[in-house]
Order: sequence, then structure tokens, then C-alpha cells
Amino acid sequence: MKSYECKIFMGSVRHGSEGTHFQDQDVTEEIKYFQSLNKSTKITVRLTATRFIFMHYSERGFEIAAIQYPRYPHSESDINRFMLGLAKHLKEHFDQLSVSVMDDNSIVYLGDPG
Repeated sequence: MKSYECKIFMGSVRHGSEGTHFQDQDVTEEIKYFQSLNKSTKITVRLTATRFIFMHYSERGFEIAAIQYPRYPHSESDINRFMLGLAKHLKEHFDQLSVSVMDDNSIVYLGDPG
């Protein structure tokens, strides 16, 4: 079985830097909710706290990763489609200005340019 990993990168601040922070438990519950809507696609994800740093700005955030899990194998396109759907859901639910989805081949930026 070929390995595959797809990741979502998301900050923890609603409405950009002026908003309120949400916690990993909030993200966990929302991931579980999204998974419950997609019962035919059992994809396990890993949630990791991280920090995004750009010059004088720093923000806590999250890396959400899905791998090709041998117990519930899926095609790369199924995993990617699930993660794009999850990213769109989390972006809307947590009022994110942008969310990125990345695998070994590409990166998709969901957000306003600029």
C-alpha cells in the first residue's frame, strides 16, 4: 500500500487577528461532527497544535492531517476530497479568513487573496 498524507493548516482566531480564539477541543468536536456526516468515508485525522509566525505576528493554530490508514484504505482522491470538504466546513464554522490544504503534489488556498 502506498503512503499518502493530506494536511489542513488553520489559525485559531475568529475573524482574523481581532477575533476570539477557539481551542483544540472545539476543533475536535467539529471534526467529529463532520465525520458523522460522512459515514461512508471513514477517514482518521490527527490534530496537532502549532504556531504560525510571520515577522512581528504570531498566532496559535492547528495542523489537521489524514493519512492512508491501512485499516480503512481509501484512494488519494477520496482522502483529498474529504480533507477539502473538512477544510471548507472548518473555515466557515470558525470564521477563518483563510485555510490551506496541502499534500505532496499541491496546495490549495481557501481564502481571500491579498
